[in-house]
Amino acid sequence: MSNEVIGSDAWQKFKDNLDDVTDDLNNKLEDMIDNLSDRWANRVDGIIARLNNAMTGGRGLDYLDEQWDYINNYDDQFLDTFESKTGIDEVERLYQSTIDGLAGSPKSQQALNKLMNDQLKLLR
Repeated sequence: MSNEVIGSDAWQKFKDNLDDVTDDLNNKLEDMIDNLSDRWANRVDGIIARLNNAMTGGRGLDYLDEQWDYINNYDDQFLDTFESKTGIDEVERLYQSTIDGLAGSPKSQQALNKLMNDQLKLLR
């Protein structure tokens, strides 16, 4: 091409061919990159699926998420029940301590004992 004059028919034909070859090369590179990207994504998806199955016994991460929520709800209910029972026991202990402190007054002990029993029934 060194002997051709820029703008001549031969030069224009060379430039058009070069542009066509460059476009074809770019298209092939894009296709190859897309293909590699798809293959990479498929492999990663496969690895994650195998890991998911191995970790969950084939049940899936959604199942584990549901079980985790169930455990947390059960734990919350257990703690609520335990804290409630502990609080009620503490109230009863305080009543009993006060009742025991009224050893010289049986009527006061009986009245406070009745109040305690009524309150504990409401709490339970």
